[in-house]
Amino acid sequence: MKSPDIAVNLLVFNKASLNDALDAVGKTDSRLVELAYTSGYAVFDETIAFTEKSADAIREALQERGLGCRSIAAHMDLGMEDSIDRFHRRLQFAYWVGATIVISNASTIDRRQQFEHNINELSRIAADLGIGIGLENPGDGSGNLLSNGVAGAELISSLGLANVGLNYDYSNAISYSAMTLDEELDCARAVEKSINLHLKDLKKQKGALVWDFCSIGEGDHDYSILFRHMKKWGGAIPMSLELPLHMQRGSDLLMRPKKRPLEQDECVQAIRQSMQNINRLWGAV
Repeated sequence: MKSPDIAVNLLVFNKASLNDALDAVGKTDSRLVELAYTSGYAVFDETIAFTEKSADAIREALQERGLGCRSIAAHMDLGMEDSIDRFHRRLQFAYWVGATIVISNASTIDRRQQFEHNINELSRIAADLGIGIGLENPGDGSGNLLSNGVAGAELISSLGLANVGLNYDYSNAISYSAMTLDEELDCARAVEKSINLHLKDLKKQKGALVWDFCSIGEGDHDYSILFRHMKKWGGAIPMSLELPLHMQRGSDLLMRPKKRPLEQDECVQAIRQSMQNINRLWGAV
């Protein structure tokens, strides 16, 4: 069974312009990108970024390079009073670009009631646009509705919305648990409710409580576990490489910038290495 097509999340290129990032993706084995508008990590103006004019320019830039956009990472808290209006703009923007999946955080436990109200309305809006919503488990913090794949699967089941699933991030689940995750159980539960997967890896520095982001298969995560459960489930879940190579996790497991971010060519090589390792691991399970 061939591994699913893998998109490249543009966060890997840090502060590069869109055109430079797309040119860099063209040097890899992927023909799919995941646009990144993740609050706290990407800098953008909502009043400019999510307009039809911006979408038209992006779609043209993709077409010029023979690239496609399947998903958009547009993380925000969906449990706020203004979340419907803000996320509606993201959904409409995705429709204009031609993406079919929009990814976001869910919310915190204390905002569950507002979140459930919002996600029901947003599900209806997304369905009219032919878009699925992927709720992602975070990599650090506390009190989140989606602490891991098990909690996420339970939440998705309780919502019962046909176009709302998980955007399961295996690495995030591990770091959120302070490296104590039951990986077999978490992956088994998560893949059944996932509509997209984020792939990233961490490698612990020798003699220090610091973990650097690295190519998939070059770090400490055992991706054979996730891929084995994917194959059991059917193997058709879309995947995106989300490699924040300019970041690391400290002893508190919070993300922080590295002293020296990688150059663009180094990022391209990390993507290529990830693709090779993913294909090798996929074929071995």
